[in-house]
Amino acid sequence: MDKDKGGYQVLADIHKRERKLSFDLVFLRRLVGICRILSVRVSLGVVACMLIIILINTYVVSLTGGVIGGFYGVLVDREQSQLKATLIKAVCIIMSSALLDSSLKFTTELLAWTWRRTLCSYVQTQYFKSTVYYKINALGVGDVDNPDQRITSDIDLFCTTLAAVTFNCIGSPLTIAYYAFKTARSIAWFVPLMISGYFLIGYLAAKLVMAPIVRLVYHQEALEGNFRVGHVRVRDHAEEIAMLDGEPRELEGARDRLQALLANKMRIMRWHWGLNSTNNTFAYMGSILNYLVIILAVFFGPLVNATITSAFVAEAAFMSIMLVSGFSTFMTVGTSISDLAGYTARIAIMLEVATEAPSPSSVQHEPPSGDGAPAYVNIDAELGHLGSIVPSDIVTFENVSCFTPLGRQLFRGVSFSVRPGDGLLITGPSGCGKSTLLRALSGIWPFFTGTISKPVERSPAAGPSPPHTHREVFYLSQRSYLVQGSLMDQIVYPRSLRTHPLSSSLLHELLASVQLTHLLDVEAGASGLTNWADVLSPGEQQRIAFARLFYHRPQYAVLDEATSSLSEVVEGLMYRRCQELNITTLSVGHRSSLLAYHPRVLEFTPPQTSAEDGLVPGEAQTMTWTIHAT
Repeated sequence: MDKDKGGYQVLADIHKRERKLSFDLVFLRRLVGICRILSVRVSLGVVACMLIIILINTYVVSLTGGVIGGFYGVLVDREQSQLKATLIKAVCIIMSSALLDSSLKFTTELLAWTWRRTLCSYVQTQYFKSTVYYKINALGVGDVDNPDQRITSDIDLFCTTLAAVTFNCIGSPLTIAYYAFKTARSIAWFVPLMISGYFLIGYLAAKLVMAPIVRLVYHQEALEGNFRVGHVRVRDHAEEIAMLDGEPRELEGARDRLQALLANKMRIMRWHWGLNSTNNTFAYMGSILNYLVIILAVFFGPLVNATITSAFVAEAAFMSIMLVSGFSTFMTVGTSISDLAGYTARIAIMLEVATEAPSPSSVQHEPPSGDGAPAYVNIDAELGHLGSIVPSDIVTFENVSCFTPLGRQLFRGVSFSVRPGDGLLITGPSGCGKSTLLRALSGIWPFFTGTISKPVERSPAAGPSPPHTHREVFYLSQRSYLVQGSLMDQIVYPRSLRTHPLSSSLLHELLASVQLTHLLDVEAGASGLTNWADVLSPGEQQRIAFARLFYHRPQYAVLDEATSSLSEVVEGLMYRRCQELNITTLSVGHRSSLLAYHPRVLEFTPPQTSAEDGLVPGEAQTMTWTIHAT
């Protein structure tokens, strides 16, 4: 294995064998897999209702042929006495057909709505299970671009398209079967055979044009996602861009992304033109074909000696037209299926990655041997095992080595323990692996060997605000995460106010402990304020995170530069409050002021090298580490 390929890259290579983007058996396998998720009782009931309406509508529409023949008879024979009855019959049939057609459209939309609810709920469950969202977004598992767009837009387009295809695949065969029987019995036995043979040739021609569209649609959705994400980034970083005068660069990038998606859209339009031209040619030529089969039956077939009336010609032409229409509709499904294949690939690949992404028990690191071992190791995503995380009363690292996803070793053999009330400060140069060590402790970083022990979370019962929520290890990062919601929502996160309501008095107490009681007035004066990230300064956001920490009162708090935006005075206030609440801190930071709140320091340093070692200055190397008292 190449040294630059990590476990997740190997997984991506595995998926590349499956990522054929065309109308083939891979598409059918993926579609069947997704349909198994959709096959719930409610959707089957909607499909059954659709089938019943289609059957009734097919019969009602067939009566239209008799009405047309009746009008021909009234006009040719000048039977004025039959005109009123014929008009009443025509109005009733047309109104019934209109209501049934509207019901079919509603049923199709209801089916798409039901499927979107089912599929989106399932995909969201997989996405948020076992930190799959982190592996896809942060670690690049499976090279899944724009997962947010796949969950929102692509699933909607998939369900809408699939519902339309389902309607056509149910309605068209029924129309074809019904009018094939009618034309064979009323005109000639060869009529349905000629029409079906004609459209079979049309289908084969359309399939040749259909194949390239699948890949283009898949690529178009990715480009649309990149275009949207680019504008989201401008929204999220508007201040930084403005202060750096970055408008020209952002405009250039936005135009490049727009040009790319428009160019690909133009290619899709050209192929759609070819596909639609093929389908329409066969469909429009079908209007001539329906009279041609009648001519053959009258001049050369079983109707040679029959008496032919205008009413019979009108009714026979109507039946032939409906048979041609059934085949034409079935052919135009090809355009929808080509788009459906693209959406199916995007959703199915995300589900494959979500269900097959390597877990901490499915990845192996092969540690280098010898003193001169390279800083890169092989990571195999299919064999062996990874380091383990086991429950314990204290936090312990035993011979832990961490790696990047590309296999570079950050540090080797770190061992220490932190007992309640002990505390540990972790320092070192940027990129040495400090945050990676904390990620491994949290369980979201799978690339490590050795054993990590930590207290496990106990699930509290739902109810009024408890003294603490029994989270034994709690994590605060440099960039505090604020949810959409009220101040109470910020405090109880990741809990929900539905199950863990927070009293106003406790909220006031927690905000007072971080000197943010003025936010109560801000919230009271701004009705509906939910996006606190746009309102609070970075320092205020970090203090909200500490209020959240004090609410949960864990045994251990893991703080990754969690006070970088606070003054040393406020920082001291936060750490002293942790000590008052018996919260043991494991902190990553660079300030010397942090030494006062941690009895020990874990320090990472680059190895001492010389020219004889053969190492290039500045080259990434495995860090050495020491633990000493402050």
